[in-house]
Amino acid sequence: MKAHTITIICLLAFLLLLGCSQNEQAATLVNTDTPTPVTHEPISIDILAEDMLTIEPVTQTPTHTPPPTPTPEPTNTPVPTPFSIAWLSDTQNYTLHFPDVFFSVSDWIMASAAEYNVQLFVHSGDVTDNGYSKE
Repeated sequence: MKAHTITIICLLAFLLLLGCSQNEQAATLVNTDTPTPVTHEPISIDILAEDMLTIEPVTQTPTHTPPPTPTPEPTNTPVPTPFSIAWLSDTQNYTLHFPDVFFSVSDWIMASAAEYNVQLFVHSGDVTDNGYSKE
């Protein structure tokens, strides 16, 4: 038998005996002229010594502990590399009135791209002035 079974049986026996004792007192209080004796059948509880020796301790079920979250390895910050952006704006005036300046600026950008690490060429503004076919 388990320990809790023995405890329950002992508790039930105690409550039963306690209840019988209170019934006798209640009967005595109600009928004070002629008390009637109350008879009880004997209660038998068999507890073997060998059952008491095999009582197993109550243990809690272990809870699952999640593994720790791994700490990510830091990555090295890349070394910044200098770069350049070439920008021309409103080239319609250069091509119409100063074509030699336009071509020399364009040639310089092409020749210096590796030296200045030009990564992007940007053009803004108008490419042509009026959109004529000869422009």
